[in-house]
Amino acid sequence: MGKLSRQPKLDNPEDRNITTLYVGSVLEPITEKDLRDHFYQFGEIRNIKMVQKQHCAFVEYTTRQGAELAAEQSFNKVVLHGIRLNVRWAKPQSKQTGPGGDIQQRLQPVPGLPGTLPPPEKMNQSGEPSAPQSQPGPSSSSSMGQGIYYPSQDPSRLGSGKHGSQY
Repeated sequence: MGKLSRQPKLDNPEDRNITTLYVGSVLEPITEKDLRDHFYQFGEIRNIKMVQKQHCAFVEYTTRQGAELAAEQSFNKVVLHGIRLNVRWAKPQSKQTGPGGDIQQRLQPVPGLPGTLPPPEKMNQSGEPSAPQSQPGPSSSSSMGQGIYYPSQDPSRLGSGKHGSQY
């Protein structure tokens, strides 16, 4: 009994919405069917996503109860095709960030392009910003009268059907 109490245990995450388990060491002979056959005994599976390049899979259950049972029964105990699988709770995707941190902090504005659009409450009914903003780049001299002028927006240019130039 003392040896059993010293076994490592997988703690359940505080977020009760997490119903996905991470399965590591998923090597070549192991298939999605093998994973489904093993993990289905704990509860109904919503989805299994295998990531071959990372040698892992994500098993998503329909209920938290099924995921908890699978985590408890499979932690350090699953061996398929002679390969011991590493079972852990998956991290919520909304909290994960890439190696460079938050994407909004990494991206810089591109010179020559208009800035970001104002929030929806600051737009008038025609969909244009309520306060005129100066935009970098060529001046707007098109008959369209909005934003940056692009020749492809002019119906009198080549390739626009009936309105195109006569050649």
